[in-house]
Amino acid sequence: LRFNRFHTVALCAPTRAAMLTGKYGVNSGINTVPGILKTDQKSIFKEINELTNDAYEISVIGKWHNGVPSNIDHTISHGADDFMGVIGAGVDDYFDWTKVENHTSSASTEYATSYFTDYAVDWINKQSKPWLMWLAQVSPHTPFHVPPSEMYTSDNVGTNQQKFMAMIEAMDYEIGRLLNSIPQDVLDNTVILFIGDNGTPGNILQGFPKPKGKNTVYQGGIHVPLIVSGK
Repeated sequence: LRFNRFHTVALCAPTRAAMLTGKYGVNSGINTVPGILKTDQKSIFKEINELTNDAYEISVIGKWHNGVPSNIDHTISHGADDFMGVIGAGVDDYFDWTKVENHTSSASTEYATSYFTDYAVDWINKQSKPWLMWLAQVSPHTPFHVPPSEMYTSDNVGTNQQKFMAMIEAMDYEIGRLLNSIPQDVLDNTVILFIGDNGTPGNILQGFPKPKGKNTVYQGGIHVPLIVSGK
């Protein structure tokens, strides 16, 4: 199902907090960026744990951006069993970034979009219990860059807008790789939600007047994809 009239907050952190808590920012405490989702707020992870008596394994992979970078276990405090990714808004360089994995921080020179996908593939294939995965790719967030060549088809990646489009295609490539890695019987019993957390930055916006994109409540800033897929 593709929802053509889906709207979010004009910035990522309030949208992500709303997805986690089911609350508007005035009630979650996050109305802008940066934002810290306090642990007394009940996340969807805690809700699932309570409703199922901890029957699910829960993994958060990729961008978190609802806590402070110094608290690398913030996602675990919100009910996740596993976290690998970045606590802040994104990465300084997709090919040279700092990851949090197994409660420790370390440097990585692997392409971030692929690393998140590889981790997701490995984690899913290890599970024997019901599971929930929150996979938040950083891409296509800045910095704009040229992805590995096998992940995009454009011949022109000289401008930021062209790089942005290549980054979207690279993310799509990796989502396809993830879905293709899931055994058919598992996929038949899995509901997938693909959600954008804010609109496109105004300087590379297409289809709407510039700069009426991200960080504005014009359509270019709040009208985003929502796709729900399942058996």
